[in-house]
Order: sequence, then C-alpha cells, then structure tokens
Amino acid sequence: MNITNGFTSRYSLSDIVANKIYELFDKDEVELIPFGFENISKGNEELKKFINTPESNLSHSAMIVKFAPDFILFKKKNPQEVYFLEIKVSVTPLWASHNLEEINALHPNTKLSDIGIVAREAWNAYNTLFPNTIILSACTYNPFLLKAQLVNQIRCLRCNGKNGMEDCSQCPIKSHEFFEYSRNYNAEGSQTQHTNLDLSSFMEVEKFFKTLDLHINSTCILDLEKILKEQGVKFPQNCYENIKIKILNQLKKEGCDWL
Repeated sequence: MNITNGFTSRYSLSDIVANKIYELFDKDEVELIPFGFENISKGNEELKKFINTPESNLSHSAMIVKFAPDFILFKKKNPQEVYFLEIKVSVTPLWASHNLEEINALHPNTKLSDIGIVAREAWNAYNTLFPNTIILSACTYNPFLLKAQLVNQIRCLRCNGKNGMEDCSQCPIKSHEFFEYSRNYNAEGSQTQHTNLDLSSFMEVEKFFKTLDLHINSTCILDLEKILKEQGVKFPQNCYENIKIKILNQLKKEGCDWL
C-alpha cells in the first residue's frame, strides 16, 4: 500500500487521469475540448487573483469561471449532444468518527467505500450552473475505482459548514443561492468546505457511457485502474495509526483488496 503525500499528490493523480481521458473515447464518437479554470484564466493574473478571494464564491458570474468543468464533451453520434465532463479524484477515505456518525444518521448502512468528496462550492456550481455535467470519479478506495454519473443523478450525503453539518432542508443549491463563506482549516490546499457524495449513486464507467451510446476503451480503463491501485490511499497527519488500520480493514472487507 502506498500513501500519497497531500494535495500535490492528488493534483498529480488528477492530471494523470485527465491526460489519459483522451484514450478513453473513440475519436469518431467524441470530441473533448479542454475547458476549466486553468484554460479560461491562462495568462490572466488579475482574474486568478480575484478568484482566490472569498467574494468569488458569492457571485454566479465568478463561480461559472472558478468551477468550470474540466472538459466540454461533444457527442458526435446521433443524436448529437453536448455535455461538460469533470474529473474528481478521491484518495482519502472518510476517517473522522463524528462525520461518519452524521452520515449514518442520515443514510443508514452507507458503505465507507461509497463516501466520496467534492469541494462544497464546486458541488453548488455544477448543480446550479452546469446541470449537464458528467462527473468521472477516480477513487482509490472504491471497489470499482472508476465511476461516472450526471450531476443531477448523484446523491449528496452531507455538506460541511462553519458550525458543522449543513441543514439539508435549507440547502442553497435548491434555491440557486450560496453557502456562507467559511474555511475548513483541517484540510489541505484551498481549505474549501466539502460535500460528501454517495458513490453508489454512480455507475461503473463503461456502463454509464453505454447509456449515452458511447463506447469505452477497455484497455485504457485497465491502465487507469492499475494507476489508481498503485496510488493507494492518503490519511492526514493527525490520523492515529489505529484508526488507519481500522479504516483499511473495513475497506478491504468492502472489496478493496489492493489496499
């Protein structure tokens, strides 16, 4: 088992998946156009500076840019369709007991391997601004490793807020509003508050794209799965060794026998 070393490792793994994504599809069926903030902001230092301010999370205009999905996916086959495609990499299983208790209280019998993670404001943006987004999940602790689903078909398990779990009945996404500005100081990178997604509401990647009448390169899938298995999982420095062992044993019971 390998343990990744923080935000830069997750970012690197996301890049690996993004580079392999072109091999996933038949070029006669799909055209992928790079999108995302890195492409939109290229060479624009003032825009990059603004996007890093708290105020950028309180404007739909800014969120369109900040959380623009990674690719535009043009399905060439009839009926022709245009989707957004976002790659999400999960390498850290949910390990904090109080977070697990909150999820189990809302959604009993949820498997540990089915709890994914996404930045909370990104989740807001995809639902309200990019509803035809396909999320491609590359998860090192889920038995299927690679899954996909349209964002409006994905179940949210729990949103983190300044004072703990957000009230799902008051979710801003339902009214196209915003979450309050707050940071998760226990997280790395941008310290954005997070949302936990239910990976069981996703489909295996080949089965999902088959529903869109698109063929997937099986060899590419096997290559990506091998890379994910080699990455293993990552725990934060403040996670005790006995908790790590408990989490890993549970994930193995759920089918992640490579850990």
